[in-house]
Amino acid sequence: MRLSPAIALSLVLFLPLAWALAAEDTGLQPVLIDLDDSRIGGLSGLVVSAAGRQFTAVSDAGYLVEGELKRDSSGRLTGAAVTGSRRLDVPPDAENRVDAEGLSPLPDGGLAVSMEGGSGIWVLRGAEMSPLPAPPDMGLLAASSMYEALATDAQGRLLTLPESPVDGGPAHPLWRLDEKGWRRLGVIERSGGYLPVGADVGPDGWLYLLERSIRLGFRHRIRRLDPDQPTTRPETLWSTVSHRRSNFEGLSVWSDPEGHLRATLVSDNNFTAAFRQELLEIPLDLKGPSR
Repeated sequence: MRLSPAIALSLVLFLPLAWALAAEDTGLQPVLIDLDDSRIGGLSGLVVSAAGRQFTAVSDAGYLVEGELKRDSSGRLTGAAVTGSRRLDVPPDAENRVDAEGLSPLPDGGLAVSMEGGSGIWVLRGAEMSPLPAPPDMGLLAASSMYEALATDAQGRLLTLPESPVDGGPAHPLWRLDEKGWRRLGVIERSGGYLPVGADVGPDGWLYLLERSIRLGFRHRIRRLDPDQPTTRPETLWSTVSHRRSNFEGLSVWSDPEGHLRATLVSDNNFTAAFRQELLEIPLDLKGPSR
């Protein structure tokens, strides 16, 4: 979600106090993304590939961004650099504003891209963009709180849920797209003031949600659930009240060459120096059931 000018300004004014109050609650340190192009920023959707050596991201400004991940001999993330970018070719009309937010790989090598502002979900194959059927209730959602979180399951089916439910309700409907169209799998209850901004289906088949709360700065957490039983309360795997300059919105869950599960997050800098454009990597070697 691209923050409104009012929200961004209030955070800019309050963040110095928030940093002073915040105690670091994790030893994990984010790394800045080396950006050489002023047009590149606002990164919100993320895919990590090539055993953690490459990444693809989408920008609020409508760019597809590719880059390299730098690691030390132990595999720890030490840096990231953009190697290329290109504009997403979405037909410009009154209902299609290019505000790319979510990114998910498809089995045929394409990429699914979710957009706010009424643009819906598109598929990128090569240089060609084509629209998918609009998710249910999209016309009833606020322009800045639509279907941002996007994931693909092992069968190649897209999963999505709105950042804010219709009429500000207490639960987020989870939808899956198959050959018959969108089907509602259930709802995920809202808790703690968090809203879903990113999603991915891990190699273990579980759906991972990145959620954010804007309160005294940014708070984030990662929860895990069975997408076929979303009414079961998701398991919280990680949460933080630190990294207050980091507006994490994109999530990619993957396995390294040794088989360890990792989550990589990308932070949206909202095209302002007050926030950081960076990556944070979290180990997810948690003993849980496989699907």
